[in-house]
Amino acid sequence: MVVEDWEKGKTWIKESNSKEEVKVNNVMDKEKWEMKYDVMDVLVYGPSNSGKTYFACTCPEPIVILDTEGRANLTKKYQFPNKNIEVVELLEVKEEFIPKSLSDAIDISGTIDKITQEIIRLNRKAKSGEIKGGTVVIDSLTDIWSWAQYKGKDDLAKAGKVDMNLCSLKFAPDWSIINGINYRLVIGLRNLLRYGVNVIGTARFGEIPDFAAEKMATTPTFESEIRSQKDTAFWFSTIVKLHLQKQRVLDKSEVKLKYLSEIKKLETFDIKETDVIEGFNFQKLKEIREKYREQVKGGNQ
Repeated sequence: MVVEDWEKGKTWIKESNSKEEVKVNNVMDKEKWEMKYDVMDVLVYGPSNSGKTYFACTCPEPIVILDTEGRANLTKKYQFPNKNIEVVELLEVKEEFIPKSLSDAIDISGTIDKITQEIIRLNRKAKSGEIKGGTVVIDSLTDIWSWAQYKGKDDLAKAGKVDMNLCSLKFAPDWSIINGINYRLVIGLRNLLRYGVNVIGTARFGEIPDFAAEKMATTPTFESEIRSQKDTAFWFSTIVKLHLQKQRVLDKSEVKLKYLSEIKKLETFDIKETDVIEGFNFQKLKEIREKYREQVKGGNQ
């Protein structure tokens, strides 16, 4: 009997004999299912309006965008009207709230539950073959991490461990609760790779504080620039940083926008693609990956 656990990303085979059951772990390990399907898991990060959602919409159809920002529908409508894109808006709003601040209106626990339900739904559809190929996007992981922190602190407050008004977590067990919420969502998302679905995550860029930069002996890495949980970058095999460059046109009052990209990490390749790429999309990324594959293949002959 085959037993699958999408949260842990493992498959077991249980074989019964007259006296005992033998459980074999990791029958379908990462290498096997990544070789079976030519899919990509990509994290794109950058400041607002740098083209993160646009890049996600250039990925293979059908595309499902789990949208935390409420802007994906506009990108779909005006820039990709003919593509098969489903936008699932995740934010849950309380039916009753005291409008002291915007956060009072957001049902954080309900939103986390909705995200979990959507990831489970997509895993079931992919496993059954209802979703074939295509792409699932989390837009954005920055919001997911913020909500996971709030929910974790709220759970701790209800248990009497912290005061939400003066909340400052210092103990590893407390942070493990928050990390666990975020981890389960990302692992559930990554499990779609097993069924031949591309996985795209977006995250917003965060400037590194001067005091932190001064203490760093080397140039800050992309892990330090992503405004999300510190481990986000390690969950993706390919990472792309996006830029938005404004250029004033000579003798005119108009400003020209250039959307630029840098590949920071490309699967297991020793990336040399340091040049800034203009007009970046999923197809260009695949072509660059194929170039590296050919180089490796030629070097092994």
